[in-house]
Amino acid sequence: AARQQKWPLSMAKVSDEALTASSSSELAEHVCVASALQRRVAGAADLGLECLEKGRLLADFVMWLRERPDGAALEKKLWILDTSMALSPAASSTQRTLADELAPVWREYSTCTEGLGCFGDLSEWQEHALPAASMQEILARKPDKQRIDKEHELYSFAMAAMVGIHVATVCSDVIGAGTNHKESLEQTFSSSKFEWCLQRKIRSYEIPAEGSAHSPKLSTNGFHFEEYCPEYFHAVRKACGVENDQLFSSVCRTDFEFISFGSNSRSGATFFFSHDSRFMLKTISEGEVEMLLTMLPEYLKRIIDCPWSSLVKYMGIYRLTLDGQTRLFLIMQNVTTHNHAVSKGYDLKGSAGKNRRAKPDDFIGKDLDFLDEIGKLDLDPKIAAEAVRTLEEDVALLRKYRIMDYSLLIQVHDTQGDAAQGAQVASLKRKMTLKGDADQDDAKMAKWLTNTTRSGPAAVLHTFSVGAAGPGSVHWRPATGVWDSSGRRLYTFAVIDALVYYGLVVKMQVCAFRMICRSSEFSRAPPDLYCDRFVDRIKDIVSGVDL
Repeated sequence: AARQQKWPLSMAKVSDEALTASSSSELAEHVCVASALQRRVAGAADLGLECLEKGRLLADFVMWLRERPDGAALEKKLWILDTSMALSPAASSTQRTLADELAPVWREYSTCTEGLGCFGDLSEWQEHALPAASMQEILARKPDKQRIDKEHELYSFAMAAMVGIHVATVCSDVIGAGTNHKESLEQTFSSSKFEWCLQRKIRSYEIPAEGSAHSPKLSTNGFHFEEYCPEYFHAVRKACGVENDQLFSSVCRTDFEFISFGSNSRSGATFFFSHDSRFMLKTISEGEVEMLLTMLPEYLKRIIDCPWSSLVKYMGIYRLTLDGQTRLFLIMQNVTTHNHAVSKGYDLKGSAGKNRRAKPDDFIGKDLDFLDEIGKLDLDPKIAAEAVRTLEEDVALLRKYRIMDYSLLIQVHDTQGDAAQGAQVASLKRKMTLKGDADQDDAKMAKWLTNTTRSGPAAVLHTFSVGAAGPGSVHWRPATGVWDSSGRRLYTFAVIDALVYYGLVVKMQVCAFRMICRSSEFSRAPPDLYCDRFVDRIKDIVSGVDL
């Protein structure tokens, strides 16, 4: 408990320049999650330092080192060794040298009362036992036999994800605080690249049901948690203005009975909001994880260089194994951050095919619905030109990495429209739903992602950035909104679902559909064609921009 009081609230992490230094015109080497994890597990076991396999133990060891006169030098060696675990076995001799230098200190920590001896101290967490009393009541209910397993599984996953994110974020802050050892790492491992190692860093956490000094006591089974690229995603959160306390307050709450669950029957993904709708959790495939990690340095550079980028903001990637089930998931910032009522949303892919019209009762329209109901955004010419240029640069990054099938999600607040009804419908859909609906399509995911209305007259949404720019202003952000020239409609927008790589399976799908229908009627297309079609549609719907 005393040790935890010294934990920093934020990280003095690796500099943005160091993290983005590898961004260039050349494609980054593909990141293979399985290989990176295998190298780390095998290397840690061979070196005999248990803390390299367990993130909570590593954080505790680092805090203990800081009490020693020679702690700074030892901590630096430990960080370099931890970061180098992504390297191939060829680096094992150098890693062995570092491990041998740290071994005597590790043995001292393992046997002393102030070290490992107080690792099980639960006093700090007595007030935070999970889940909350209200959640225990929900878990105790037994409706019909068919639903209880699904309900329990979703709630257990939500609770474990919240605890895991909190533990991983705090521990990684401790482990990486004040580190900027790029030169030292590259000098120690002459053939390695600093950014390459950080891009493949995976930190593991065993979260016990009984709790510890670094995790609360749980009412469910313990679980295994993995955090990917902690330095990079810390830098992304920093660039987006998201501090740790904001993330914890939104995502890591014990009173999570207000979480809304949903599912995408087509992709098999599960997604739901934090209690305040600031963030969304979405399960993803290993291929999507590898795609994001591969382009992560350039993605970070884009977010830093262009704060008004329309790319959806990813806050972190994690893997959770609970009761024998493993899920990969990411946390993303909500597309819309203002607190105006939302009248309508549109998911645009640039396709005019007949499948790009939504069902009459769908809250999220598609391309043809947008053309019928809105037609043009009618923005201030200067803002329109900036928005189109921003979107062109954003999708150029996606084209470079052979990504396709992304969408421009547009959210509309209409001051003269039936906004009250739209807000009421959105609020109802946000309430906790456990049944799910297997008949919903991709539009449902977009609906959950953009739902930002609040229940109750006293609810207030705190935004992470400046308020929506008023009519005629050139200061704008896609998440806080851009007014049309009349001042009637406020638009927010983002490029979402931007992790589909044009690999073999997708190529086969595209070829098959092109054989049975006109290519213009199929939304999926090769990356270059998809990007060109997407940009042309954006230019077409934004008034004041010459094609």
